[in-house]
Amino acid sequence: MTYCENNFQKSIFIAIALGLIISILVLGNRNSNIFLGIPLINSFELDNREYKEGFIDNFQLLYNGYQAPYIKESNLYIIPQDLSTADWNGVFSSSNAGCQLYIKNDTFINNKSKAIEENHIFQLYIVHNNILEKRQIIFSGLPIMVIKDDNLLRSNNNICGNLTFFDTNTVSFSQLEYHIKGNSTSVFDKKSYRINLKTETGNKNKISFLNLTETDDWVINALYTDDEKVREKLVADLWNEKCNENNESWQFPTVEYIEVVINDDYRGLYGLSTVINNDLERTDKRNSCVLKVKKYIDIDDFNWIGVKKDWERVGPFYMMIHNEDAVNPWENVKELSRRFYQNDTKDNYTFSQCTDLINLNNQIDSYLFVNGLNMTDNCSSNGVVYVYDGRTNTFIRLMHDFDAIFTHWEHDAANPLIVNRFSTERKNEFIADIRSTTEMEQLLSKNPELWSQIQKRWFYLRNSTFSTNNITQLIDSYRNKLQKSGIWIREKERWPDECMIADENWLPTFISKRLEYLDEYYNKEHPKYKD
Repeated sequence: MTYCENNFQKSIFIAIALGLIISILVLGNRNSNIFLGIPLINSFELDNREYKEGFIDNFQLLYNGYQAPYIKESNLYIIPQDLSTADWNGVFSSSNAGCQLYIKNDTFINNKSKAIEENHIFQLYIVHNNILEKRQIIFSGLPIMVIKDDNLLRSNNNICGNLTFFDTNTVSFSQLEYHIKGNSTSVFDKKSYRINLKTETGNKNKISFLNLTETDDWVINALYTDDEKVREKLVADLWNEKCNENNESWQFPTVEYIEVVINDDYRGLYGLSTVINNDLERTDKRNSCVLKVKKYIDIDDFNWIGVKKDWERVGPFYMMIHNEDAVNPWENVKELSRRFYQNDTKDNYTFSQCTDLINLNNQIDSYLFVNGLNMTDNCSSNGVVYVYDGRTNTFIRLMHDFDAIFTHWEHDAANPLIVNRFSTERKNEFIADIRSTTEMEQLLSKNPELWSQIQKRWFYLRNSTFSTNNITQLIDSYRNKLQKSGIWIREKERWPDECMIADENWLPTFISKRLEYLDEYYNKEHPKYKD
């Protein structure tokens, strides 16, 4: 090969390489001018064009093909993002092909995590026929649930409409019926809701959100009175962690954080979970039921299945059946009442007869959780939930209703008293407040030696699920996620009177003192049965 030929080939190679480099730079520059499918533009570029500001009809911003979550009062879209990656997720588009979309160039585009945590507002420009409309976009680290009512449709006390669920790159859609849930909490401005997903023809529509159980029956809890926003999720995670090593108790539906928009009104942070009734799917339905022990009955509150013939007064309490297919479930329910609740019969049964009808290990764990977390519900007759498992012919307690734990709040009618606002003396009283359950009192009265089994289980849990380090780490992880998602700013703006964290050290400190107190309590003989 001659010198000239060699130089010629080198020149060709260099030219090709330069061409590739230029192409990469051009394409890279082009991509850098596109943000989630929308061209970026500077203010001076708009100023040099003749646009008239106004409102553009028949326009909807689409995110991943669905109408983007929109807050009408703020003229703002809120879009979910994945906090685990630095890359932005999803694609915007317009419902009107004649509209041009632009986003104002912004340095926060290069810092996703900071933009989300600081609730940074991005400027959206919509152009159509020389009309310019300005809207805003913010990004959240949490999934977004959007509910829109159909004002022409009602089903009994339910509101009909549709639901769109945005989770980073996935979107789910369904028809729905929903209603306000709760008793004492229903008086607050921020409501909790029970949701039933429906098909177009009105049948049940089972969907899985956030890898939770596939079902048509969902709850979104407002977390309104919880200044920490961690209580319900914490108890569910602790109970389920314990269940993973002890299959004798049933798991509680996992609670996941989401944000909710209803009819273009931003409602803020919620806890999403399935409904405990779905546990029936794990049993032989023909002989199983979910029931709730309560001193009073409120059909609208609980909204569990039951027709008039299914209701019966059992002992001093009402019990509600949730399984229209159960075969004569009342006989088993009556036996539970006779052995544990009815004063005129419960003393006639031996310890062995009582434990034949219940799962003893499940009862011990339920009792320890009620005490360890200082619960208001799940005690005595206040909201005790059972599943009767037709396969084992035993009753299993289900933990539920976790908004009032760690002495969270007391209320007189509609006036909540938040424990963080209590005096030091009152807080100290809560630390030493011993809770109990009707069933455990009955069992201990018949067999005081059961106390040693309770003690052993308590200290086992203290080295695992109930270790102070485990609980505080969980709380810190929830707080960190909420902080990075930007929700605190939005929640405070939407609900300025809501209870927010006043002292972030208070809850971990209280938990530590509470658990230490219980260590002393369970290290002694039971006060009632010592010699």
